[in-house]
Amino acid sequence: MLDYVVEQYQSLIIPTLATFVFHEVRRRYRIRKIRERYGDGSDGFVVDGILSQETIDKENQQNQQIIGDFDKNCAVKTKNGVFVGVKEKNSLGFFGIPYAKPPVGKLRWQAPEPLPESDAVFEAKYFGASSIQVDYDGSFLKNHRQSEDCLTLNIFTEK
Repeated sequence: MLDYVVEQYQSLIIPTLATFVFHEVRRRYRIRKIRERYGDGSDGFVVDGILSQETIDKENQQNQQIIGDFDKNCAVKTKNGVFVGVKEKNSLGFFGIPYAKPPVGKLRWQAPEPLPESDAVFEAKYFGASSIQVDYDGSFLKNHRQSEDCLTLNIFTEK
């Protein structure tokens, strides 16, 4: 009986334990390498200091009304206006499309109200603002525009 237990121990438990130890050592090695390269996160996340102010400003642009010609192949007409998106390969993206009046001023803390009908043409190239959130050092959000006017959609479609 003792021989059977020893045999089972050698064939099942030792290999399983050795595999566990190997994976744990490899995991700790990878964690150490990541911390050497990017820090431990106590001073912020990986994106801190990587993005230039120019890049941040470009990403936080707001969609504007278009006066004049626009690419009709990237446009979609809604009852709230025409939105001109961005084409990339076989897809179209429409970013920051408002779906209700901004909940500011008298509309704050009220149910969303519908937008007025319009035939105006607007860009839909830039993401809308995020809702206002706690901003702490190292947060990904500190580089993204935040506003109460955050009732927007991002829509992707294949062409």
